[in-house]
Amino acid sequence: MDRNIVCKTATLVLMAILTFAGCSLIGGSSPTATIRDYHRDAENDSPEAMIKLFSKGYLDKRKDAIDGCRGLVSMARASKAQGHPPSLTDLKETFFGEKAIVKGYYGPTDGSGGGWAFQSRLVKENGAWKIDVMTTDVYTDLTKE
Repeated sequence: MDRNIVCKTATLVLMAILTFAGCSLIGGSSPTATIRDYHRDAENDSPEAMIKLFSKGYLDKRKDAIDGCRGLVSMARASKAQGHPPSLTDLKETFFGEKAIVKGYYGPTDGSGGGWAFQSRLVKENGAWKIDVMTTDVYTDLTKE
């Protein structure tokens, strides 16, 4: 086989892998990845890491944001201690303009209860998706300011 063809094929395969793996491999993020990180940080007892995932606008409005993070950490810890670790499921991502909405469910998936549906609006700040609104009110239209 021609060496030039092998190099071109290898380059195309590498480009396809990077494309399908997502931007996070090269320093970007996605709205869903931010939500996953937020809940993973809750499960890892890290409210300080969770705070870093909020937009500047959210933190300006919600001076008590760290308290909400600590509350989610406590819920995740209690759920795990009872043998019902929480999971993040049913995620759906929708883009509108320079913003996105992620909807999903967070809580035990074994039927023990204690979870909730949620939706979050995310905005881009310095190239990273940040949480701008997070609510369990799944009926509010977050595409409107």
